[in-house]
Amino acid sequence: MAEEEHLDAPDSIVAAAESGPAATAGGAALRSATRGAVISAALILLSRVTGLGRDMVITAVFGQDIYTDCFKAALQVPDLLFFLIAGGVLSSSFMPTYAEYRREHGEEAAWELCSVVLTLWTVFALVLVTVGEVFAVPLVRTLATPGPKWTPEQIAFVVNMTRIVLPAQIAFFTGGVLMGIQWVHRDFVIPGIGPTVYNVCIMAGGAIGGLSLGSRGVIGLVWGGLCGAFLGNLALQFYGVMRYRPRLRFSLNWRHPGAQRVFVLMLPVIFSLSMPQVDVQINKWFAAAWLPAGALSALDTAYRLMLLPVGVLGQGVATSFYATMTNLVAEQRMDDYRATVVHGLRQLAVVALPVTALLLVLRVPVVAVLFERGRFTRGDTLLVAGAMALYGLGIYFWCAEQLLGRAFYSLSDTRTPPWCGTVVTVIFIGLDWLLMRVFITHWGPGSGYLGLALATTIAAGLYAVALLVLLRRKVGPLGLRSLFVSMVKALAASAALAAVAWAMLRVLASAGTDGPLISLIVAGGAGVLAYAGAARTLGLEEATAMADRLLGRLRRG
Repeated sequence: MAEEEHLDAPDSIVAAAESGPAATAGGAALRSATRGAVISAALILLSRVTGLGRDMVITAVFGQDIYTDCFKAALQVPDLLFFLIAGGVLSSSFMPTYAEYRREHGEEAAWELCSVVLTLWTVFALVLVTVGEVFAVPLVRTLATPGPKWTPEQIAFVVNMTRIVLPAQIAFFTGGVLMGIQWVHRDFVIPGIGPTVYNVCIMAGGAIGGLSLGSRGVIGLVWGGLCGAFLGNLALQFYGVMRYRPRLRFSLNWRHPGAQRVFVLMLPVIFSLSMPQVDVQINKWFAAAWLPAGALSALDTAYRLMLLPVGVLGQGVATSFYATMTNLVAEQRMDDYRATVVHGLRQLAVVALPVTALLLVLRVPVVAVLFERGRFTRGDTLLVAGAMALYGLGIYFWCAEQLLGRAFYSLSDTRTPPWCGTVVTVIFIGLDWLLMRVFITHWGPGSGYLGLALATTIAAGLYAVALLVLLRRKVGPLGLRSLFVSMVKALAASAALAAVAWAMLRVLASAGTDGPLISLIVAGGAGVLAYAGAARTLGLEEATAMADRLLGRLRRG
């Protein structure tokens, strides 16, 4: 559901910042960003682990069939509201404006801005949810259950679940602003705990629903999500903000200049299809309309597995670096700003590329270990593993676009990422249709979802590259040579990882000891060692710093 779309590898980021760029005039800024990334990493990792536990509960209790498809379809309308609107106000407009008010106008003026934005934003959320509740039937029929495969009973079930979970968007909208306040204060703990509370509530709802109602117990998942949203995203975040003794009050002063700026800056985000997550919603629409039962669930499960490293790496780095980039721009330290952007992209490369290699080679054991139990069969494992491999090819692009998008937002440029994303999304819709038809034609109806996963990866690559090119045009040369060198070395080391892990899988298979868990541990461990050795041989500084830090901690332990 929407909320989880909000790093321990971060130790390597801190080490690199201290040993390399930290020595320059911008070193202090890099250290500030990367230390924040450590906290973000740990908490995002916690939320992703509980999210993985949530998915394990869902697949074990309900399997992968039309009822799980109904649950995924019920999230279409609420998630689109979040991705298109709620995400925009936090990342593109509120945080920079609030930070500026604190710096230039003082705390009193900053809290006045927060009061107006919170009030107007909550009222807006209430209106949107009310409209969604009233028009739930046509919205669900158009956006969530298109095509002839859905029966009237299934559509009614989806509408019912959609109406249950829609009010959670009030918590997401309001809670997003509250989280933004805490992030500007460089407090990451309570905002980071919110998604974990959310996931735990979904697990509880699913377990209770499954035990009570069988397959139709998926309705317990949406009730759990509703409770988790209000507990983790609203109540907990209010507690977090209350620590600052805020001067918040109810205010409908829409003429407030700061509030007007927030909403004007977010307009390009709302009236665009910029978010990569919107592309995923489009994937779900194609799967719901034309693919067999279970394909929508397989596609969504694979996407969530891919999001685990993306959330830990990309979101953690982007969230922390965003505050640093915003401050560097405000201080007109553009050389340090450019160095920070490239530094983040290099760090992402040395950890995202080997993760991609591992997921490609070990896709079947990974899915089997995590999900193959209860009502989740071997056939379900193979379905998810195929999509995960194709999604996994885009992990670096998904991580990079988060950092690059925030690089624009720190410049108060809220137009370029949304409109660039809109162009890519238009291309993506055509790619979705084309690749889905190609896979169906060559490998049968059951393979169409693989075309959708591949189209998503291609679109993510186009979006990340376009953002990098446009950022270079906006701020001047970024010094991309160092990024290119790091990426080539990381790719070579990742190729060594893949080769060793694949060879080890063959050895285990020939010995008859290729159980999923053994394969994952032995082949994965051998691959990681191969990557570490290749990285040191190639002189990949960031990876070497990571290994040295880990070895140092082991010796001290």
